[in-house]
Amino acid sequence: MVKFYQPCEQRFANLETLKVSTCKSIEYVFDFQVLENASEETKLFSSLKDLELIMLPKMTSIWKGGSQFLNFDNLKRINLEHCLKLVRLFSPDLLQSLGCLGKMEISYCSNLEEIFEMKDTSMASPTLGNLTYMSVSYCNKLKNLFSPSIVNSLVKLKTLKLSHCSTIEYIVTNEDGEKGALTEKIMFPSLYDMELEDMESLTCFYSGVIAIEFSALKRLMICQCPKMKTFGYGNQVTPKLNKVYLRNVRCRILAPMDRAAEAIYEFKYVILGGGVSAGYAAREFVKQGVKQGELAIISKEAVAPYERPTLSKEYLLREKPARLPDFYVCVGSGGERLLLDWYTEKGIELILSTGIVQVNLVYKALVSAYGQVFRYQTLIIATGSTPLRLTDLGVQGTDAKNIFYLKEINDADELVKAVKAKKNRKAVIVGGGYIGLEVSAALRINNLDVTMVYPEQWCMPRLFTAGIGTFYEGYYANKGIKIIKGTVAARFTIDSNGDVKEVTLKDGRVLEADIVFVDAGARPLTSLFGGQVEEEKGGIKTDAFFRTSVPNVYAVGDVATFPLKLCNEMRRVEHVEHAYKSAEQAVKAIKASEEGKTIEEYDYLPYFFSRSFDLSWKFYGSNVGKRLLVRDNGPGSEKHKFGTFWIEKGKIVGAFLMNGTSRENEAIANVARGQPPVDYLDVLKKELGFPSKEKDR
Repeated sequence: MVKFYQPCEQRFANLETLKVSTCKSIEYVFDFQVLENASEETKLFSSLKDLELIMLPKMTSIWKGGSQFLNFDNLKRINLEHCLKLVRLFSPDLLQSLGCLGKMEISYCSNLEEIFEMKDTSMASPTLGNLTYMSVSYCNKLKNLFSPSIVNSLVKLKTLKLSHCSTIEYIVTNEDGEKGALTEKIMFPSLYDMELEDMESLTCFYSGVIAIEFSALKRLMICQCPKMKTFGYGNQVTPKLNKVYLRNVRCRILAPMDRAAEAIYEFKYVILGGGVSAGYAAREFVKQGVKQGELAIISKEAVAPYERPTLSKEYLLREKPARLPDFYVCVGSGGERLLLDWYTEKGIELILSTGIVQVNLVYKALVSAYGQVFRYQTLIIATGSTPLRLTDLGVQGTDAKNIFYLKEINDADELVKAVKAKKNRKAVIVGGGYIGLEVSAALRINNLDVTMVYPEQWCMPRLFTAGIGTFYEGYYANKGIKIIKGTVAARFTIDSNGDVKEVTLKDGRVLEADIVFVDAGARPLTSLFGGQVEEEKGGIKTDAFFRTSVPNVYAVGDVATFPLKLCNEMRRVEHVEHAYKSAEQAVKAIKASEEGKTIEEYDYLPYFFSRSFDLSWKFYGSNVGKRLLVRDNGPGSEKHKFGTFWIEKGKIVGAFLMNGTSRENEAIANVARGQPPVDYLDVLKKELGFPSKEKDR
C-alpha cells in the first residue's frame, strides 16, 4: 500500500501506467487519509493513462480516504481482475473526471456491487463520453450496470460485453430520485456490438417502460439468459441490426425489436414440428431432467401441441364441441394437460408460427421463412404428414372455396365456419378412410346432407375386412349418409362467388355440393431432408431408438420408418399412439446416450381406433392371414358389438373389437401382442361374451 503525503504529489505527477498484481495482503492500493488537511487544489494521478489491478484478493477499495484528491482526467484504460473483496469502484465525484476513459475490463470481482455510483443527486451529470469498450464478467453481486444519466454520457460506446454476472436483473435501472431518470427515450448512438452471456437473473435490458434507440447496433448475442422474457418493455429501435445470435433464451425477447435482422438461435435440443410427438417429447425431456433453456419446439402452428385426433371428432360436434385448452397434450393418454404456462415454467422455448424452409444437417442448422437460423446439438424430426391434395391427382377446379382438408386446428376452424354457414346444405366427402368416415358422421350430426365417394369396394380397405366395411356402409346408410363406391372425383364446378357448386365424378355422375371434404390419404413431410438422410418406404429410416443415419438426428411419428419388432419388418405408421410413444423412446435414447446407458428397443404394438356416432372400435396387431368374424355384425342390430380376428400360421396375430369395454380392449391388445395359438380363441370369445360360432369374413 502506498501512503500519500503532500510531498508525494510531485513524485507521481507524470505517472502514466500503474500495474499492481498478485499482492495477497493489500487492502488498499492508496491511502489518502494523511491528506485530509491538504489544500483543495491537491490532485493526484492527473497523468495516469493505464490502471491495472490483478489478483488482489483482500483489496476492499482502491483507495482509503477521500477521493477528492484524485484526478483521472487522462485515464484511458482500467483493468480489474480477481479483486474479490472490492465493493465499489467509482464514486459520484470521480465520474466527473473520466472523460478520457476509453476501455474498461472488470472480471472476477465477486463482491462488486456498483461500478458507477449515482446516488448523490446534487452531483453534475457523469462524463464518460470517450468510453468505447466495456466488458464485465463474473461479478456476482452487481444488480445493474447503468442509470439513464450514465447512458446519456455513453455517446461513443461501441462494444458492451456482459457475462456470468448472476445477480444482474437489468442493464439499465432508474436510481431513486435521480434527475432525468423518467425520460421518454434513452439512446446508445454508437453501440455496434453487444453480448449478454450466462446472466442467470437478467429479465430485461431496462427496468422501465421506455423506448431505447440503438442507432448503430449491428450484432447482438444473448446466450444462457433463462429469465429474459423480453429485451425491453418499450420499443427497441434497431435500424442497422443484421445479426442476432441467441442460445438457450426465449425467442420472444426480440418481439419489440425491428425484425429485419438475421437471427441465430442455438439450443441443445430442437424438436422440429409442433404436433403430438412434440408435446410428449417435451414431457419426457422434463422427466429426464432437461435444463431451462436447453429445449426448443419449432412449429408453424400458432398454438401449443394438442391431441390432433380431436379435430375430426369432438371438435366438429354441434353441441358442446371440444375447444382448446381442453385437449392440449397429454390428455389423450390420460396424462397432465400441458398448457402454455407449463412450457414457460419448464424453460422450454415454444417457437410458434414459424415455418422452416431450409435444413442443413451437416451444419446442424434450420432456417425459417423469416430468415432466422436455429442451431442445435440434437434434432428430433417430428414434422408429421400432410393430406394429399386433389391437385396432385389431376382433379380440376380444386381452387374453389369450401373444399377442405384436415390436418391442423386452422383447417378445423375453417370447416366449422363453413358448416355453420351452410346449414342443412349438401356435403360431399371424397375418400373413405377413417378421417373421411369420422368427418362424414360429424357433418351428418350437424344436419348436412352427406354423400361419400371412394374408389374402393368398401371403406377403409387397408384395415377393414369386407365384413367390417359392409357393416359400416349399412350403418351409415341408416344414418342418412349416401355412399358411392368404385369412382372418384374428376372435377369441381365453381359458382360466380368462387364457391364449389358441383362435383363431377369420373363415371359421369354430378353431385351438388356446398361443402367438399377430402380424405385422399397423406404423405410424410420429409422433403426438407431429401438427400441428407437415408430413407425407406416413404419415410426417414431409423433404428429401434429412432436414430437416423445422421448422428444426433432422430425421426419420430409419421415420418419414421422403423423396425417393427412384432412383425420383423421395417414399417412407417401414421397413428397418434405411435407418435407419442416413438417421441418418448427417442428422448429416452438421447438421454441414455449422453449418460452412457442403454435402453430397451422400441417394441410397438400396431394400434388404431376410431369414434363416430355411437360406434367406437379398436384394432391391435397385424391384419394378415385368415379372418374370423365373431358375433353378428348386422348394421341393424342394437348393440353393434362384434370382433374380427386374424389368424396367421396357427396364431392369432390381430384383433378388432367394436364397442368393447376397457377391459375387453385390453384383452384383445394382450392377445395381439402375445400371439397365442388359434385354440385360445375360444377362451377369448368367452371373455368377450361372444357365442362360439364364427365366420370367415
